[in-house]
This record gives sequence, structure tokens and C-alpha cells, in this order.
Amino acid sequence: MKSPSRSTAILIATDIISFAVSLLFAFGIRSGLRSIFPNPLFIFPGFWSLVALNLLILLLVFGLVGLYQGYGMVAVVELKRITQSIFVTFIIISFSIFMLGQGELLSRAFFGLLLMFNLLLIPLFRFIVHNRFSNKMNWGKKVAVIGKSLEEVEEIVNRLIKVRRLGMTPSIILITDTNSGEIQEISGVPIVPFSTEQCKNLIENGISIAFYSSRLLSGEDLTLNSVTFHFPIVYYVLPESALSSTWLDVVDLLGRPALKSSFHITDKFSQIVKRFLEFIISLLSVIVLFPLGLIISLLIYINDRGPVFYSQKRLGKDGRIIRVFKFRTMVENAEDILSAYLAGNEEAFLEYEKFHKLEHDPRVTKIGRFLRRYSLDELPQLINVLRGDLNLVGPRAYMVDELDVEDRITKTILKVRPGVTGWWQVMERNEASFDQRLKLDVYYISNWSLWVDYYILIKTFWIVIAGRGK
Repeated sequence: MKSPSRSTAILIATDIISFAVSLLFAFGIRSGLRSIFPNPLFIFPGFWSLVALNLLILLLVFGLVGLYQGYGMVAVVELKRITQSIFVTFIIISFSIFMLGQGELLSRAFFGLLLMFNLLLIPLFRFIVHNRFSNKMNWGKKVAVIGKSLEEVEEIVNRLIKVRRLGMTPSIILITDTNSGEIQEISGVPIVPFSTEQCKNLIENGISIAFYSSRLLSGEDLTLNSVTFHFPIVYYVLPESALSSTWLDVVDLLGRPALKSSFHITDKFSQIVKRFLEFIISLLSVIVLFPLGLIISLLIYINDRGPVFYSQKRLGKDGRIIRVFKFRTMVENAEDILSAYLAGNEEAFLEYEKFHKLEHDPRVTKIGRFLRRYSLDELPQLINVLRGDLNLVGPRAYMVDELDVEDRITKTILKVRPGVTGWWQVMERNEASFDQRLKLDVYYISNWSLWVDYYILIKTFWIVIAGRGK
């Protein structure tokens, strides 16, 4: 049986390592800035005790908000709790330093750097751990999936298996329809008839969580009452809809649950805040990455003596035509080469039809392959963000001939500026078909929050340094 104890220990160890690495980075950078900040970095008794107290409070706050369960939390919610907990911890430490009268002795630059690296590295290290361990046998919790038909439970089982970081592994399927056929399992998960006795046996064996799928969530439904009575925790899976799941709240209407859904990304204030934050991040990124841009430009020119930059017409907000800039990664006569290649290669033609790109593209130069692998070809798009053509995070910037501007899905996507990075880029990368990308972009727009953007930026950072680009 799965136990959360091992996952809890791994997460605690990960947070300690993340904090230690953040401390080293903050110390190293602050030490290198002595010409700018001449005051001593730290010279007072008890400094390391203060650091240990900082870490201890951080771990305690993480534990209080449920960050060490190892299951039951989607990535965006986890990121939100991590960020809030880090800020709470540093507020407590700041107050303690002030009360102890040590405020003048501690480097504010060091303290700020430590906070910044904690906000970046703790979520990043946790994401890496989730990706590496969430499919192991001793991670998370086993759950039961209950439904009236095989069609209902099959989708839930497959979604739970796919969303590994949720840490909830389906271990048994309970079917309430006695005429469900002779199928014995779904995706390796055994199927048994639903019964009160079966529920009791599962509870006794440590399976205390159930996912219940039913079109009828009525209080008179005997199956629903049985599930609620026997399992301490029950997730009621609603039919697929256009509701925003991130912003979904339950409101009590005199004993009858009502679902409240919000659509936040088109809110004027949200757009202003998003634009301000992304402009600042992009401006700082351009300044920091300018030397790297010069080196890339030189390598591209040396490779084939052609233009360094490449621009392409794309669909912007409200269908406006914009020009998106990239470092050139293809030969100059790229379109002619593509046409000839697809005409003589049926497999490549079908791949291009499905994904609108090729895994082994004959147009890409040697330096271009390297730039694409680490997504460095997209650095010039930071200029597009500063100009207001793109968001830093948003739906894909589609080519003019890729979308039908009269289509309902297209109209939803074009409600906001496209982004340099986005939900489908970090969730599926090249594995997503074109239609799947459209659905993921709509999901992002429907469920947008600053926390979602923060999660996408951190995951983009990991994809770039891991060389998992296109």
C-alpha cells in the first residue's frame, strides 16, 4: 500500500536543499557586489542561528498549509501556497530581526536575494522532484474510482494516470451498473461491482479517497449517499464543461450547491497588472541577456553569412497582424526546401499536417538546432513584449493562415495577446497536435491567474535549461 511518509520525507529534503542552494547563490552574488554595497555582509553573533530559524519556520509553515502531503494538489495551487508561505516566513523573520535589534547588521541586499532565490528555486526543485518521483510506487495515495458506466470511469482513470503530480493513483474501479459487460480492467486497474461490503474492505485496506462520477448528483441517489457515507474524502467529478475550473467556487443556495465561475484574463485591472509585471521582467531580461544575444548573432552570421533575425506575420490580439521576431534558425530559401521535402516524403507530410512542424526539419541550420533545443531563438520576442505586440505568457502566436478568424475557438484565443511562452508549450511541447494546442490555449484563457503565469514561467525556465525545446 502506498504511504505518504516517503513522499513527505523527499519533499522536506528537497526544500532544505533548495534553501541551502538559495543561500549559497545569495551569499555569492552579494559577495561579488562589494564595490556597490561596501557594508559587511554579516558580522553579528547568532547569524547562522537566524538562518536555521528561517529554515525551520519555512518548513513549519509549509507543513501547516499542506505542502508535505505529497498528493491532492495541482501545480498552480502548490505554487500559490509555496509563494505565500515563503513571504509569510520572511515577514516573520524580518519582524524577529527588528525585535532583536539586529536590523542594521544584516545586509538588506543579501536578504532580498535570499528571498528571490527561494521564490525561484523552491518551486523549481519541487517540480523536478514531482516529475521524477510521482510515478513511483511509494508516492502519493491509492484511490477508488466509482461510476455508473465504463465510459464514465475510463476517462477519470486515464486523467488520474496522466496527472501524475496529483499523486492519486487509481487502484480499483467500482461500477454501479450491473450490466457493464465482461471487461475486467481499464488501463491495468481492476473492475469490481459496487457494494457496501466492497467499500468497507477498501477503507480497511487504507483506500480512503474516492472519485465519484455521475450525471446525477442528487441527494436521493442511493449510490451517492453510500459513497459519501463510506469514504472520508470524495471527489465528485462533474461532466466536462466550459466552466473555469481554477476559479470555480461552491456557493450554498439553501442546501443546494451552486457553482460560481469567473473569467479573469479580460478584466481591465488584471490586464494592467499583467502588462506591468511582464514589461518589467522583459526589460530586465533584455538588459541581462544582451551579451548573450550578441554572441548568438555572431554565431548565426558565421554559420552561413545570412541575416541574423527573422520576422514572420502572426495573428495578434483581436486578429491584428503583428510581426514576431526570432533569431534565424533556417536557411534563407526555407519554404522552397520545405515544399520539395514534403512532396517527396509522405510521412513527413502527414507529420506537418498534424503538428504544423517537423521533428527533423531539413530547413534548420546547425546553429539553429542548438538555438531551438534551448529555445534561444525566441529571445528577440522580448522586444515584441516591450512593444506591446506579445505577452510574456499567453496563447500561441498563430500564423495568419493557421486559424479561421470566424471560428468560435479562434475568437476566444484572440481575446488576449499571444505569448512568448504558454500553457501548451510547458505542458505538451511537441507532443501536442494542432487541435490539442488550440484546446490548451482555450484552457489557459479560461483558467488564467497570475499564479498560472508564474507556474508557466518557472516551468519554461526548467525546459530551457534542460534543453527540452523544439
